[in-house]
Amino acid sequence: RAGALALAQGPVRLSYAGADRGSDALAAAIGRRAAVFGAPVVILVSDPVLASLCVVATWKVGGCCVPLNPANPAGYLAAIIRDAEAACVVTDAHGAAALDGRIPGCPTVLVDQLDLREPAEPRQIAIAPDQPACVLYTSGSTGEPKGVVRSHRALLHRVRCALATHGVGADDRVSLLHSLGAMPGMRDLTAAFSAGAVLLPWDMTQAGPRALAAWIERELVTVLGSAVSMFRPLLAEPGIERRVASVRLVHLGSEPLYRQDVERFRERFAPGCVLVASYGATEFSPITEHHDDRDTPL
Repeated sequence: RAGALALAQGPVRLSYAGADRGSDALAAAIGRRAAVFGAPVVILVSDPVLASLCVVATWKVGGCCVPLNPANPAGYLAAIIRDAEAACVVTDAHGAAALDGRIPGCPTVLVDQLDLREPAEPRQIAIAPDQPACVLYTSGSTGEPKGVVRSHRALLHRVRCALATHGVGADDRVSLLHSLGAMPGMRDLTAAFSAGAVLLPWDMTQAGPRALAAWIERELVTVLGSAVSMFRPLLAEPGIERRVASVRLVHLGSEPLYRQDVERFRERFAPGCVLVASYGATEFSPITEHHDDRDTPL
């Protein structure tokens, strides 16, 4: 599926071949700056398309990605980078300005100074199943943020569950509303790429539910992953039935889901659409999922 669409955001459209070339170029740049095999590589990139390629590039050089949300305060980000003992920071001009002087001595790759169209030799490395794939930090709501290590085995298990239970396939168009620094974001990215589907990043902080509904219609989203707090305003938008007609599965988490949410979902989304509510935490994969369709008793 080299020519199939892999990533799409606005005018940016990358095929799987293009995404592969771009991540090869990023991997080469990371490898030139630091020895990162088995080591943490922080990803602090505002552009979600570039950030997604950076995750793949980190794995191509055998690194353990630590995706961070650029919207967080600079002091918080610097503290996380120090705690992670990062071997390298992959960032852009905005991230570099925010971190100016806060992480002396740490090698940095500036992605917006790279030409990702330049050919780079594909990397061929062996990665053990229990080698760290990513470190995801908790919110710190109960104290200091804690880094949770996920192995390639654990991440692949979560992806296989998504492919099996959600039926994600090559014909799907999967939303990326979550931060890559959270497990739902990593799940959506890896499930889409593993299935050969299209990954569709959307920045919820830049626009409201009306724009989200229009985007879902325009991009023909089929699998919509969201936090409950982002989903409720979408349900409240008048006349969204037509705009969300392409969605076949909605995956919610992060907060409690109530009966009125499910009732409104049934009113607004197509009869064949399935609602999946999962319960988990950064420290562990979801321990249960509830699948709701029109025949599920409330």
